[in-house]
Amino acid sequence: MTRPVMDKLSHSLRLIDLLVDLPPPYLKQLAKFSLLRKIQAGETIFCQGEPSPYCFGILSGQITIQRVPREKNFPPKILSLLGPGSLFGEQALFKESPRTAMAVASQSGELIAIDGKQLRDWMEKDWDAGMPLMMGVLQTTLVRLRRTSHELSLVYGAGRFLASDKPMKERCRETADFLRASLEDVDEITLYQRSSYWDEFEPVVSIPADSNPGTLPAEHPLVKQVSAVLKPIVPEKQGGGSTSLIPLMDPNNTQTPLLGFLWVTSKLNPKAFSPHILLLLDTVAVQFAETLLRHRLQEDQEAQARLKQGRQSYTV
Repeated sequence: MTRPVMDKLSHSLRLIDLLVDLPPPYLKQLAKFSLLRKIQAGETIFCQGEPSPYCFGILSGQITIQRVPREKNFPPKILSLLGPGSLFGEQALFKESPRTAMAVASQSGELIAIDGKQLRDWMEKDWDAGMPLMMGVLQTTLVRLRRTSHELSLVYGAGRFLASDKPMKERCRETADFLRASLEDVDEITLYQRSSYWDEFEPVVSIPADSNPGTLPAEHPLVKQVSAVLKPIVPEKQGGGSTSLIPLMDPNNTQTPLLGFLWVTSKLNPKAFSPHILLLLDTVAVQFAETLLRHRLQEDQEAQARLKQGRQSYTV
């Protein structure tokens, strides 16, 4: 391997969060059994159940990690969205065992692949040199476990608030307040719903209560943007903060599937909405959508009952 190639690989390895603090000699050693790989959106990096010879670091692009269920009738369950600097497939560093999930490129980019067997062979010869890397991997795993635990508790908590027997707006308000309190750097959350009578989106609840958001027409640029892609977006924002729009989908409406959306704002942090936070908000948005749909169905049934009662009264 030529020196320019080794230097490029060493530099690329330093772009991975886990490896950024490794001393240069360790990076050069790691570069000896690493290689670069271009990826295209939609490309499968590895499948669930196949051998795991490589661990991957993301230099650019985005990777979706998903669990494929045994029953083919059920869609894959998205576990995480990973961006530049992330490491995945770490089990290859310890043992070449079957993959426990599937990795797919959701955005084009470049990966660096580390040969697990060569790394293990090197560590057996020089365990002191490999120890910092292994400790880093363990720390990353613990961070992911803590994050997963937090996300599960948040989704469960939101579900409990929305499933209570309180009025719909009160349930949504409590859930939005719970989300704002649970998500670091989030300052404002507004739940918008498409109007039943006008081509616009009305605020159902807003946290804090004094934020006073207005009704947004369907032709508003951000509404048009989220309507076009029907997935979470983070529009560019001037200043130090950031905003995300998370769509609420109506699975029964193929013509206008956008039932509403969450408007979530961080006033200070321009990077508040990482891929895994957007995935988390997208999961909670499904719960909000189900609540709004059930409430609308209940209102329709009550209106039909009143109409039927009125007709019977008129006939008598």
